[in-house]
Amino acid sequence: MGLYSIFWIRGFYFIEDLFDRIKYSPVLVTGFGGFLVGIIELWFPEVDGSIGYGPINDSFALKGAVQFFVILALAKFLATAVSIGSGGSGGVFAPSLMQGALLGAAFGVLLEPVLFAGISPNIFAVLGMAALFAASTRAALTTIIMTSEMIGDFNLFIPLLFTVTSAWLVSGTLLYEDIYIYKLIRRGYTFEPARDVLEELEVRDIMTVNVVFVTPSQSIMHVLELMEQTGHTGFPVLSEGRLVGIITEHDVDKAIAEGKRDATVGEICTKDVFTVQQSCPVSLAVRQMASKGINRMPVVESIEEPDKVIGWISRSDILRAYTKAKKFMNVKALEDELFGELIIPDEQVEPTRTEST
Repeated sequence: MGLYSIFWIRGFYFIEDLFDRIKYSPVLVTGFGGFLVGIIELWFPEVDGSIGYGPINDSFALKGAVQFFVILALAKFLATAVSIGSGGSGGVFAPSLMQGALLGAAFGVLLEPVLFAGISPNIFAVLGMAALFAASTRAALTTIIMTSEMIGDFNLFIPLLFTVTSAWLVSGTLLYEDIYIYKLIRRGYTFEPARDVLEELEVRDIMTVNVVFVTPSQSIMHVLELMEQTGHTGFPVLSEGRLVGIITEHDVDKAIAEGKRDATVGEICTKDVFTVQQSCPVSLAVRQMASKGINRMPVVESIEEPDKVIGWISRSDILRAYTKAKKFMNVKALEDELFGELIIPDEQVEPTRTEST
Protein backbone atom coordinates (compact mmCIF):
# COMPACT_ATOMS: atom_id res chain seq x y z
CA MET A 1 0.00 0.00 0.00
CA GLY A 2 2.92 2.32 0.66
CA LEU A 3 4.29 1.76 -2.82
CA TYR A 4 0.88 1.95 -4.45
CA SER A 5 0.22 5.29 -2.73
CA ILE A 6 3.18 6.77 -4.64
CA PHE A 7 1.72 5.46 -7.90
CA TRP A 8 -1.68 6.89 -6.87
CA ILE A 9 -0.30 10.37 -6.05
CA ARG A 10 2.10 10.72 -8.96
CA GLY A 11 -0.25 9.08 -11.46
CA PHE A 12 -3.16 11.27 -10.41
CA TYR A 13 -1.22 14.49 -11.11
CA PHE A 14 0.45 13.06 -14.21
CA ILE A 15 -2.97 12.65 -15.82
CA GLU A 16 -3.94 16.14 -14.65
CA ASP A 17 -0.83 17.49 -16.41
CA LEU A 18 -1.84 15.70 -19.61
CA PHE A 19 -5.18 17.49 -19.62
CA ASP A 20 -3.48 20.82 -18.84
CA ARG A 21 -1.51 20.47 -22.07
CA ILE A 22 -4.68 20.36 -24.15
CA LYS A 23 -4.99 23.95 -25.40
CA TYR A 24 -8.71 24.04 -26.10
CA SER A 25 -11.72 25.48 -24.38
CA PRO A 26 -12.06 24.24 -20.76
CA VAL A 27 -15.61 23.22 -21.62
CA LEU A 28 -14.36 20.91 -24.37
CA VAL A 29 -11.59 19.50 -22.15
CA THR A 30 -14.03 18.74 -19.33
CA GLY A 31 -16.47 17.24 -21.82
CA PHE A 32 -13.73 15.02 -23.22
CA GLY A 33 -12.84 13.90 -19.68
CA GLY A 34 -16.48 13.08 -19.01
CA PHE A 35 -16.61 11.06 -22.22
CA LEU A 36 -13.57 9.00 -21.12
CA VAL A 37 -15.07 8.39 -17.69
CA GLY A 38 -18.27 7.23 -19.39
CA ILE A 39 -16.28 4.76 -21.50
CA ILE A 40 -14.64 3.36 -18.33
CA GLU A 41 -18.02 3.03 -16.62
CA LEU A 42 -19.46 1.04 -19.55
CA TRP A 43 -17.22 -1.85 -18.47
CA PHE A 44 -16.87 -0.99 -14.77
CA PRO A 45 -20.02 0.76 -13.49
CA GLU A 46 -18.76 0.19 -9.93
CA VAL A 47 -16.32 3.09 -10.26
CA ASP A 48 -19.17 5.63 -10.46
CA GLY A 49 -19.07 7.75 -7.33
CA SER A 50 -22.86 8.02 -7.22
CA ILE A 51 -23.08 4.31 -6.43
CA GLY A 52 -21.70 5.04 -2.97
CA TYR A 53 -19.62 2.62 -0.94
CA GLY A 54 -21.12 -0.56 -2.41
CA PRO A 55 -17.84 -1.75 -4.01
CA ILE A 56 -16.06 -1.26 -0.68
CA ASN A 57 -18.63 -3.45 1.07
CA ASP A 58 -18.24 -6.05 -1.70
CA SER A 59 -14.49 -6.08 -1.15
CA PHE A 60 -15.04 -6.63 2.57
CA ALA A 61 -17.14 -9.66 1.66
CA LEU A 62 -14.49 -10.82 -0.87
CA LYS A 63 -17.08 -11.03 -3.64
CA GLY A 64 -14.75 -11.49 -6.57
CA ALA A 65 -11.47 -12.91 -7.81
CA VAL A 66 -7.99 -11.41 -7.46
CA GLN A 67 -7.96 -10.15 -11.04
CA PHE A 68 -11.35 -8.48 -10.61
CA PHE A 69 -10.28 -6.57 -7.50
CA VAL A 70 -7.00 -5.38 -9.04
CA ILE A 71 -8.55 -4.30 -12.35
CA LEU A 72 -11.40 -2.54 -10.59
CA ALA A 73 -8.91 -0.65 -8.36
CA LEU A 74 -6.98 0.52 -11.44
CA ALA A 75 -10.23 1.49 -13.17
CA LYS A 76 -11.20 3.56 -10.12
CA PHE A 77 -7.79 5.23 -10.20
CA LEU A 78 -8.19 6.08 -13.88
CA ALA A 79 -11.76 7.31 -13.60
CA THR A 80 -10.94 9.55 -10.64
CA ALA A 81 -7.80 11.02 -12.20
CA VAL A 82 -9.52 11.66 -15.54
CA SER A 83 -12.63 13.12 -13.92
CA ILE A 84 -10.79 15.60 -11.67
CA GLY A 85 -7.85 16.16 -14.01
CA SER A 86 -10.13 17.27 -16.85
CA GLY A 87 -11.78 19.90 -14.66
CA GLY A 88 -14.54 17.96 -12.98
CA SER A 89 -15.43 18.40 -9.33
CA GLY A 90 -14.56 15.68 -6.86
CA GLY A 91 -12.29 14.51 -4.10
CA VAL A 92 -9.81 11.76 -3.35
CA PHE A 93 -11.14 10.56 0.01
CA ALA A 94 -13.59 7.89 -1.17
CA PRO A 95 -11.41 6.85 -4.16
CA SER A 96 -8.47 6.25 -1.80
CA LEU A 97 -10.64 4.11 0.48
CA MET A 98 -12.05 2.15 -2.44
CA GLN A 99 -8.70 1.41 -4.09
CA GLY A 100 -7.16 0.36 -0.78
CA ALA A 101 -10.08 -1.91 0.06
CA LEU A 102 -10.04 -3.56 -3.37
CA LEU A 103 -6.28 -4.18 -3.34
CA GLY A 104 -6.44 -5.37 0.25
CA ALA A 105 -9.21 -7.80 -0.74
CA ALA A 106 -7.05 -9.12 -3.59
CA PHE A 107 -4.23 -9.66 -1.12
CA GLY A 108 -6.60 -11.47 1.26
CA VAL A 109 -7.83 -13.79 -1.49
CA LEU A 110 -4.23 -14.64 -2.40
CA LEU A 111 -3.34 -15.46 1.20
CA GLU A 112 -6.55 -17.32 2.04
CA PRO A 113 -5.12 -20.83 1.33
CA VAL A 114 -2.18 -20.33 3.70
CA LEU A 115 -3.87 -18.35 6.52
CA PHE A 116 -3.95 -19.83 9.99
CA ALA A 117 -7.28 -20.90 11.39
CA GLY A 118 -9.16 -18.05 12.97
CA ILE A 119 -7.71 -15.38 10.65
CA SER A 120 -10.34 -14.17 8.22
CA PRO A 121 -9.11 -12.98 4.81
CA ASN A 122 -11.71 -10.17 4.98
CA ILE A 123 -9.49 -8.32 7.43
CA PHE A 124 -7.04 -7.48 4.66
CA ALA A 125 -9.63 -5.38 2.83
CA VAL A 126 -10.02 -3.23 5.94
CA LEU A 127 -6.26 -3.03 6.48
CA GLY A 128 -5.63 -2.19 2.82
CA MET A 129 -8.23 0.59 2.89
CA ALA A 130 -6.68 2.17 5.99
CA ALA A 131 -3.10 1.71 4.82
CA LEU A 132 -3.58 3.35 1.43
CA PHE A 133 -5.47 6.31 2.86
CA ALA A 134 -2.85 6.87 5.59
CA ALA A 135 0.02 6.57 3.12
CA SER A 136 -1.63 8.97 0.67
CA THR A 137 -2.60 11.62 3.21
CA ARG A 138 0.13 11.00 5.86
CA ALA A 139 -2.58 10.97 8.53
CA ALA A 140 -1.59 7.73 10.23
CA LEU A 141 -3.05 8.16 13.71
CA THR A 142 -6.28 9.68 12.40
CA THR A 143 -6.73 6.76 10.02
CA ILE A 144 -6.23 4.14 12.74
CA ILE A 145 -8.84 5.70 15.02
CA MET A 146 -11.24 6.48 12.16
CA THR A 147 -11.13 2.96 10.73
CA SER A 148 -11.64 1.34 14.13
CA GLU A 149 -14.71 3.51 14.68
CA MET A 150 -16.04 2.89 11.14
CA ILE A 151 -16.05 -0.88 11.54
CA GLY A 152 -16.92 -0.77 15.25
CA ASP A 153 -14.14 -3.17 16.21
CA PHE A 154 -11.17 -1.95 18.26
CA ASN A 155 -9.71 -5.48 18.29
CA LEU A 156 -8.17 -4.51 14.93
CA PHE A 157 -6.21 -1.69 16.54
CA ILE A 158 -2.89 -3.58 16.65
CA PRO A 159 -3.09 -4.91 13.04
CA LEU A 160 -4.13 -1.43 11.91
CA LEU A 161 -1.23 0.12 13.82
CA PHE A 162 1.29 -2.19 12.15
CA THR A 163 -0.15 -1.94 8.62
CA VAL A 164 -0.83 1.79 8.61
CA THR A 165 2.55 2.65 10.13
CA SER A 166 4.52 0.52 7.69
CA ALA A 167 2.68 1.95 4.66
CA TRP A 168 3.05 5.48 6.04
CA LEU A 169 6.79 5.02 6.55
CA VAL A 170 7.38 3.58 3.08
CA SER A 171 5.41 6.32 1.34
CA GLY A 172 6.93 9.12 3.42
CA THR A 173 10.45 7.84 2.84
CA LEU A 174 10.12 7.62 -0.94
CA LEU A 175 7.88 10.65 -1.53
CA TYR A 176 7.93 13.81 0.59
CA GLU A 177 4.55 15.23 -0.49
CA ASP A 178 1.16 13.76 0.33
CA ILE A 179 -1.74 13.88 -2.13
CA TYR A 180 -3.08 17.18 -0.74
CA ILE A 181 0.22 19.05 -0.20
CA TYR A 182 1.44 17.98 -3.64
CA LYS A 183 -1.33 20.01 -5.26
CA LEU A 184 -0.43 23.14 -3.29
CA ILE A 185 3.28 22.75 -4.12
CA ARG A 186 2.39 22.51 -7.80
CA ARG A 187 0.57 25.84 -7.43
CA GLY A 188 3.72 27.50 -6.12
CA TYR A 189 3.25 27.23 -2.37
CA THR A 190 6.26 26.05 -0.38
CA PHE A 191 6.27 24.42 3.02
CA GLU A 192 9.44 24.71 5.09
CA PRO A 193 10.05 24.59 8.82
CA ALA A 194 9.61 28.04 10.32
CA ARG A 195 12.94 29.69 11.10
CA ASP A 196 13.43 31.20 14.54
CA VAL A 197 15.71 34.13 13.79
CA LEU A 198 16.59 34.45 17.48
CA GLU A 199 17.90 30.86 17.46
CA GLU A 200 20.46 31.87 14.84
CA LEU A 201 21.73 34.86 16.82
CA GLU A 202 24.05 34.76 19.82
CA VAL A 203 23.97 37.28 22.65
CA ARG A 204 27.35 38.65 21.55
CA ASP A 205 25.79 39.64 18.21
CA ILE A 206 23.27 42.07 19.71
CA MET A 207 24.65 43.09 23.13
CA THR A 208 25.69 46.63 24.01
CA VAL A 209 29.46 46.59 24.35
CA ASN A 210 30.15 50.05 25.80
CA VAL A 211 28.39 49.42 29.09
CA VAL A 212 27.41 52.39 31.24
CA PHE A 213 27.87 51.25 34.84
CA VAL A 214 27.86 52.63 38.38
CA THR A 215 29.92 51.79 41.46
CA PRO A 216 28.66 50.80 44.92
CA SER A 217 29.90 54.06 46.50
CA GLN A 218 27.95 56.39 44.20
CA SER A 219 24.71 58.00 45.37
CA ILE A 220 21.30 57.17 44.04
CA MET A 221 20.89 60.79 42.97
CA HIS A 222 23.83 60.26 40.63
CA VAL A 223 22.00 57.23 39.25
CA LEU A 224 18.92 59.39 38.58
CA GLU A 225 21.03 61.92 36.69
CA LEU A 226 22.62 59.11 34.68
CA MET A 227 19.18 57.74 33.78
CA GLU A 228 18.12 61.16 32.50
CA GLN A 229 21.29 61.55 30.44
CA THR A 230 21.30 58.10 28.85
CA GLY A 231 17.62 57.18 28.80
CA HIS A 232 18.49 53.82 30.40
CA THR A 233 16.44 52.47 33.29
CA GLY A 234 19.04 50.13 34.76
CA PHE A 235 22.80 49.75 35.16
CA PRO A 236 25.20 47.06 36.31
CA VAL A 237 27.03 47.78 39.53
CA LEU A 238 30.79 47.13 39.21
CA SER A 239 33.51 47.20 41.82
CA GLU A 240 37.05 47.11 40.45
CA GLY A 241 35.67 45.81 37.18
CA ARG A 242 33.74 42.97 38.80
CA LEU A 243 29.95 42.60 38.93
CA VAL A 244 28.46 43.01 42.40
CA GLY A 245 24.86 43.81 41.55
CA ILE A 246 22.38 45.66 39.38
CA ILE A 247 20.36 48.79 40.05
CA THR A 248 17.15 49.72 38.28
CA GLU A 249 14.68 52.57 38.25
CA HIS A 250 12.44 50.50 40.49
CA ASP A 251 15.19 50.23 43.14
CA VAL A 252 15.77 54.00 43.11
CA ASP A 253 12.06 54.87 43.31
CA LYS A 254 11.60 52.47 46.20
CA ALA A 255 14.55 53.99 48.12
CA ILE A 256 13.26 57.55 47.60
CA ALA A 257 9.76 56.50 48.70
CA GLU A 258 11.29 55.09 51.90
CA GLY A 259 13.19 58.37 52.54
CA LYS A 260 16.63 56.98 51.65
CA ARG A 261 17.73 59.81 49.35
CA ASP A 262 21.23 59.72 50.80
CA ALA A 263 21.67 55.98 50.29
CA THR A 264 24.46 54.64 48.11
CA VAL A 265 24.12 52.30 45.18
CA GLY A 266 25.69 49.46 47.15
CA GLU A 267 23.02 49.74 49.84
CA ILE A 268 19.96 49.46 47.60
CA CYS A 269 21.10 47.56 44.51
CA THR A 270 19.98 44.00 43.80
CA LYS A 271 22.86 41.65 44.52
CA ASP A 272 21.19 38.45 43.33
CA VAL A 273 21.88 39.03 39.63
CA PHE A 274 21.02 36.81 36.69
CA THR A 275 23.67 36.89 33.97
CA VAL A 276 23.97 35.41 30.49
CA GLN A 277 27.02 34.16 28.61
CA GLN A 278 28.01 35.82 25.35
CA SER A 279 27.73 32.52 23.42
CA CYS A 280 24.15 31.91 24.56
CA PRO A 281 21.46 31.93 21.80
CA VAL A 282 19.28 35.01 22.02
CA SER A 283 16.16 32.82 22.09
CA LEU A 284 17.37 31.25 25.36
CA ALA A 285 18.11 34.68 26.82
CA VAL A 286 14.54 35.74 26.00
CA ARG A 287 13.15 32.71 27.82
CA GLN A 288 15.34 33.43 30.84
CA MET A 289 14.14 37.02 30.99
CA ALA A 290 10.52 35.94 30.71
CA SER A 291 10.82 33.26 33.40
CA LYS A 292 12.62 35.60 35.83
CA GLY A 293 10.43 38.61 35.05
CA ILE A 294 13.38 40.89 34.23
CA ASN A 295 14.05 43.32 31.37
CA ARG A 296 17.85 43.33 31.20
CA MET A 297 20.87 41.16 32.00
CA PRO A 298 24.63 41.66 32.19
CA VAL A 299 26.61 39.62 29.68
CA VAL A 300 29.62 37.71 31.02
CA GLU A 301 32.46 36.25 29.02
CA SER A 302 32.22 32.68 30.25
CA ILE A 303 30.98 30.50 33.07
CA GLU A 304 34.50 30.44 34.53
CA GLU A 305 34.34 34.20 35.14
CA PRO A 306 30.72 34.91 36.09
CA ASP A 307 31.49 38.38 37.45
CA LYS A 308 33.46 39.71 34.46
CA VAL A 309 30.99 41.88 32.56
CA ILE A 310 31.70 42.40 28.85
CA GLY A 311 28.29 43.61 27.70
CA TRP A 312 24.67 44.35 28.45
CA ILE A 313 21.48 43.03 26.90
CA SER A 314 17.94 44.34 27.27
CA ARG A 315 14.54 43.56 25.82
CA SER A 316 14.82 46.59 23.55
CA ASP A 317 18.10 45.18 22.13
CA ILE A 318 16.33 41.89 21.42
CA LEU A 319 13.38 43.62 19.77
CA ARG A 320 15.64 45.68 17.50
CA ALA A 321 17.66 42.60 16.54
CA TYR A 322 14.52 40.60 15.78
CA THR A 323 13.08 43.40 13.61
CA LYS A 324 16.32 43.77 11.64
CA ALA A 325 16.73 40.01 11.19
CA LYS A 326 13.17 39.57 9.91
CA LYS A 327 13.60 42.50 7.55
CA PHE A 328 16.85 41.02 6.22
CA MET A 329 15.20 37.61 5.72
CA ASN A 330 12.34 39.17 3.78
CA VAL A 331 14.72 41.20 1.61
CA LYS A 332 16.92 38.15 1.01
CA ALA A 333 13.90 36.04 0.02
CA LEU A 334 12.76 38.79 -2.37
CA GLU A 335 16.24 39.05 -3.90
CA ASP A 336 16.38 35.29 -4.42
CA GLU A 337 12.96 35.33 -6.04
CA LEU A 338 13.71 38.26 -8.35
CA PHE A 339 17.38 37.77 -9.16
CA GLY A 340 18.19 34.18 -8.17
CA GLU A 341 18.52 33.01 -11.76
CA LEU A 342 20.68 36.02 -12.70
CA ILE A 343 23.32 35.53 -10.01
CA ILE A 344 26.42 33.89 -11.47
CA PRO A 345 28.69 31.92 -9.12
CA ASP A 346 32.12 33.53 -8.61
CA GLU A 347 33.98 30.63 -10.15
CA GLN A 348 32.07 31.14 -13.42
CA VAL A 349 33.02 34.82 -13.72
CA GLU A 350 36.06 35.40 -15.93
CA PRO A 351 38.48 37.85 -14.30
CA THR A 352 39.12 41.14 -16.06
CA ARG A 353 42.62 42.30 -16.96
CA THR A 354 42.78 44.45 -13.82
CA GLU A 355 41.59 41.62 -11.56
CA SER A 356 44.07 39.14 -12.99
CA THR A 357 46.85 41.64 -12.56
